[in-house]
Amino acid sequence: MLLLAGMLGIFNANAQMYRGDIFLGGSIGSTVYNIGTSTYNYDAYNTRTASIKNFSLSLSPTIGFFVNSSTVVGTIINLSYSINTNNTNNTTVDPLINYNTVNSNTFSLVPFMRYYFYTSGHNNTFLFGQLEAGGGVGGGNNTQTVYYKNNSGYQSNGNTTGLFVLKTAGRLGITHLVQPNIGFDLSLGISHDYQRSNFTQYIEKISTTGKLGNTTTTYKANEPLTGFALSAGFHFFY
Repeated sequence: MLLLAGMLGIFNANAQMYRGDIFLGGSIGSTVYNIGTSTYNYDAYNTRTASIKNFSLSLSPTIGFFVNSSTVVGTIINLSYSINTNNTNNTTVDPLINYNTVNSNTFSLVPFMRYYFYTSGHNNTFLFGQLEAGGGVGGGNNTQTVYYKNNSGYQSNGNTTGLFVLKTAGRLGITHLVQPNIGFDLSLGISHDYQRSNFTQYIEKISTTGKLGNTTTTYKANEPLTGFALSAGFHFFY
């Protein structure tokens, strides 16, 4: 942190951006915390809704071009790992508690547009707004534990396939030049993702008397997620 503070405070670089310049870089780490509501349509059961929490970490290489001295258009290559948990209290058929965790990896391409709307007098600090929208695919695994009111239930693990995600975000941020062609970015925004996937679960039934046998089930999940996105990284200007 001291090194970073020194870089931001000691260097007083300045630069002018021009049409045709290349914008290259990416985040050194981005974390998103989302909340939302999921809808599960089971093959052989009722439809259930559940509150969910999602935490993700991602690396985001970025390439763009200045279409004028203040506007960049380009693409974010997003590599993301997420942990999605939900706790369900269901009273439709039989009261139960459902603990479900899904780990997933996704790859997505997210076109973006960034507009620098303020430049300091020394041309070394810039404020920007950014819009993003894109999609991708992925896969993962899941674990689940369910308890019924009579203390019976099941434990399961399985695979996540056919994962498709749509990603949108709006950000406000600051770029500070630590060298004439190197900028440090910090931004905060609102994100909205939509994720669809197929689950296969290998279930081991349990009761107060012990294990009752194994079964397999499949279901589909649709998950809209809205939350806050904090991102930091370096970009190079050529």
